[in-house]
Amino acid sequence: MAIVTRSTTSEHNKLSSLPSDGPESLIPLTQLYHPPSPHKVHPRADWVIEQVRRWLYPHLKQLGAETLIKGIVNETASMCTYLYPNADDEGIFLATGFVTVQFDIFDSAAILKAIQATPSGQRLARDLQKLRDTPQRMANVPRGGFGLGDRSVPSGNYLQSSTRMHIRGRHINEERFEVWLTKSCAAMKDFGKSHALIYSEAKNMTVEEYADHKLRNSGMIYTVLFVEMAMGTFLSREHNAIPRTRQIQQHSEKIGSLLNEIFSYEKETFLENTNNLLAVLVRTEKISLHEAAQRVGAMSQRHALEVKRIRIEIEAEYDHGSGEDVGLGTYVADMELFGAACWFWQLQGTKRYCSKTSPFAELRLEGEDGKAE
Repeated sequence: MAIVTRSTTSEHNKLSSLPSDGPESLIPLTQLYHPPSPHKVHPRADWVIEQVRRWLYPHLKQLGAETLIKGIVNETASMCTYLYPNADDEGIFLATGFVTVQFDIFDSAAILKAIQATPSGQRLARDLQKLRDTPQRMANVPRGGFGLGDRSVPSGNYLQSSTRMHIRGRHINEERFEVWLTKSCAAMKDFGKSHALIYSEAKNMTVEEYADHKLRNSGMIYTVLFVEMAMGTFLSREHNAIPRTRQIQQHSEKIGSLLNEIFSYEKETFLENTNNLLAVLVRTEKISLHEAAQRVGAMSQRHALEVKRIRIEIEAEYDHGSGEDVGLGTYVADMELFGAACWFWQLQGTKRYCSKTSPFAELRLEGEDGKAE
């Protein structure tokens, strides 16, 4: 069965399998998923967003597409204040800066296309593409790596952020930081290879295989890895060897990925990307959009409940305040907050998924007459 197909824009409404004549036809998101955990927002959210703006804008405005880039910076910084609510100032700044540059900007074909539309943008974009080597640069910086005068480094600020990560990590716990660095660089390097295959290898898969394939290659790996850096709760080698540690990370990745398939449905199908998981289910299983959303919501629910279960078990078994166990209980609690944030930020923290034509009740914007359109 070939999963990957493209539709015309006119097929967007057909995919939804919904009438569009009134609010009674809208799908209520809050009936699809019930977050089992509360959420928090970083208490200095506005400060975080402003710091990242100041750091990135002087460089990114040279790329062209300034309005588009500013929107991405603001959105990503806002997201990170939900994902890392217990981070200190340095931790959340470094995590937000990294996620913004490495994931949202340079993994976005739309942004790169806009950037490269200007001659100056083309030149700078070629240099900034070297940021795709970030994992190796992160590993090499404090070992002699690059000098500030080295023209192979896109910007002194980017080099500075990698150096600050090393300073922070070694100050907290050098041995555990090295474990995190090795793990993160290896994971990001593998992700860079696999992410390009997210659609090209999707043919002849069952829906279940496609869902697993897409989720394994989603961008959530970046944000999960940076929980340790943001919160300063680096795990020991022994912690990483505990099967439930990797399990809670995988469940958290899938919560975010699955929920995003729901929230981004309208945008992706409107852009003729029918590889959205809901669209795939509607097309291949011959079910309504409501049924497809229920299935994906239920999948997310199972992963969220697993995160809660693992957190409870690890807190009971480990982290007794001494020895190698220190920090593990804090880490799994932060991972539970991370999973909750994947729901609450998309629902409450951003308007990026809202529109006057959304099939989901909570995302439907009101018209001038005060009624949903």
